[in-house]
This record gives sequence, structure tokens and C-alpha cells, in this order.
Amino acid sequence: MSALSYLSPKAEVRPSAIHGRGLFAREAIAKGEIVCVKGGHIFDRRRYGDYLSWYLLRKIRGGGT
Repeated sequence: MSALSYLSPKAEVRPSAIHGRGLFAREAIAKGEIVCVKGGHIFDRRRYGDYLSWYLLRKIRGGGT
């Protein structure tokens, strides 16, 4: 899990028949309690376009992922 993410000890990720993997409760969770935070980076439209251009050029030139 990313250092920017959080998973409560009250929850676990495991295989799901609905969508491959799912988030399941291991014990009772109170209303409003945070059980999971999916970390990452926030891009505005321009920043995403810059990143996408860089990524595609790298792929074309064989720079890997």
C-alpha cells in the first residue's frame, strides 16, 4: 500500500466475487469512522496534460513505465 494511503485494522482487502478485490470489515465499524484512504496525487487539467505528454513520449522512446 502507498505511503499516502491508510487502511484501518478494522478492515481488510480480499478477493471479491463482484469486482476482483473488495474492502471488507473485520469487526464493527462506527458510523462516520474512516476505514480507508486511497492516497495519490491531485492533478488539474493542465498538469495532467503535461504528465500525459511526458508519459507517452517516454513509452514511444522505450523508456518503460
